[in-house]
Amino acid sequence: MTTPGRDEDTLRLISTKTVLNIGTLNTQTLAKPGKMDLLLRELNRYKWDLVGLSEIHLPRTGEETISGTSLLLSGRTDGTHRQGVGFILSPTTKKALIFFTPVSERIATIRLKGSVSNLTIIQVYAPDSARSDEECEQFYFQLQSVTDQTPKKDMLIVMGNFNAITGNDQIDRRDVMGPHGHGRLNGRVTPVDIPVDLTKALPDRLCFPLAHIYNLITKSGDYPSIWKNGYVTPITRKDAPHGFYGIRPITITPVFSKIYESFLAAWSKKQGIEVIDPRQFGSMPKTSTAHYLVSMLDTIFKHLDDPERWINLIAIDLKKAFDLICHRH
Repeated sequence: MTTPGRDEDTLRLISTKTVLNIGTLNTQTLAKPGKMDLLLRELNRYKWDLVGLSEIHLPRTGEETISGTSLLLSGRTDGTHRQGVGFILSPTTKKALIFFTPVSERIATIRLKGSVSNLTIIQVYAPDSARSDEECEQFYFQLQSVTDQTPKKDMLIVMGNFNAITGNDQIDRRDVMGPHGHGRLNGRVTPVDIPVDLTKALPDRLCFPLAHIYNLITKSGDYPSIWKNGYVTPITRKDAPHGFYGIRPITITPVFSKIYESFLAAWSKKQGIEVIDPRQFGSMPKTSTAHYLVSMLDTIFKHLDDPERWINLIAIDLKKAFDLICHRH
């Protein structure tokens, strides 16, 4: 699909003296209620003319206008809230738009009119390393085809989220320890574990063998049996303990196992984001339930103003849910 060309009389020519503020943003999702309004409010804090969007999760394609701002979408056609790219154009940039081409849910292009040469911008959202080689090759083949079709005299910008990671989930020494140690390790260790202070004191000595061990575990699927053992230790809550409810059990696992688990959590998170419903709040970072609760209260108040509507609310108290779990096994 390509938006029809516009009359040149309506185009604002982009000249060599024109300063265009162009950026790209990985939104993670615009499908949740209020996310689009939040994005526009954030953009109002900056000076911009065009913003490319990746991972918008909007299953539709076309041109929309929201609060006077033009939104060009290139999403999935099967109704699934996944992938998706697009552009946000300021009113000034909208006048220079020649056409918009939604290639796929991962690639979209626009062409802007210029006084000397036109400007073509390709916005992408590349598959990450968790995707199959076939899907990755198909994406880059399609991107190369779109690039080759760009007029030779056009200025060309290719931008977006390329998910650029070298290797295939390979762990190197910088990932293992970072500058001073991977993640936040506290002082709690198992009785047979290596002290945390020693781990932090010798990062250069430990990072290479650990990276090798972690990659072997990933390839073979064999997890060291000693790393599977955890030591359950009761800790008190903030106030002095009063019976069972003043204590909560925690499981202490080996330090090296914690470091490897952090990699597994990061890899699983990539796939989890695509499985979790984008309209679900509180399940991932930056998806606070506060905004949804405000939206829900607004809906309730609107219904209260309508005498012909009934409101049924169900409140579930999950405060003691974990206290009902049997810990004897």
